[in-house]
Amino acid sequence: MAGKGACVIVGRLAHKILKDRPHVINIFVHASMENEANRVAARDKLSMDEALKKVKHINSERAAHCEYFTHTKWNDATNYDIAIDSDLFGIEGTAERLTDMIHSLQKS
Repeated sequence: MAGKGACVIVGRLAHKILKDRPHVINIFVHASMENEANRVAARDKLSMDEALKKVKHINSERAAHCEYFTHTKWNDATNYDIAIDSDLFGIEGTAERLTDMIHSLQKS
């Protein structure tokens, strides 16, 4: 997809796969465990305890997958151009700020 034009790739170890391509911006969005679990609980209709277990399990799998295939740490901010805490602005606000940053980088 990246060879065909502008695109957004969520996950999929793109920070490593696309590392040698020009005009790539790698972004890591993170949040507190509590906020992640709240979103999962609401989305999946789970108790808070179940949601916390699910978030911990999924994040652990993401970290193991990333380390196995790329030999990098999934949540290490140095692997990304931008790391942002979505707790600060909420999901929509974070998306807006990232969009503004990307547009600003494209102009420079």
